[in-house]
Amino acid sequence: AICQPGCKHGECIGPNKCKCHPGYAGKTCNQDLNECGLKPRPCKHRCMNTYGSYKCYCLNGYMLMPDGTCSNALSCLMANCQYGCDVLKGKVRCRCPSPGLQLGPDGRTCV
Repeated sequence: AICQPGCKHGECIGPNKCKCHPGYAGKTCNQDLNECGLKPRPCKHRCMNTYGSYKCYCLNGYMLMPDGTCSNALSCLMANCQYGCDVLKGKVRCRCPSPGLQLGPDGRTCV
């Protein structure tokens, strides 16, 4: 397949047809996609668009968790959870990142 002009951030999959890499858009994949404007929003608190990607930030007093959500920093640090935590009605509960894992007997690690 021939693409004229070429696909800047993607691959040519047919005559003048580009398949863009994640984070890029446009006929030749030359435009940065603003992921922060997508629905559902990719970040819980604050989102900053970067070239070809984005970064999540949390408000003061919150910590960015591995899954991109924000949790109360002080409570989570004190709970010493393996994968971050949620604070619901003032109660700290450690979380596990994938459906196959569950909270172990210590209430902090995932098994």
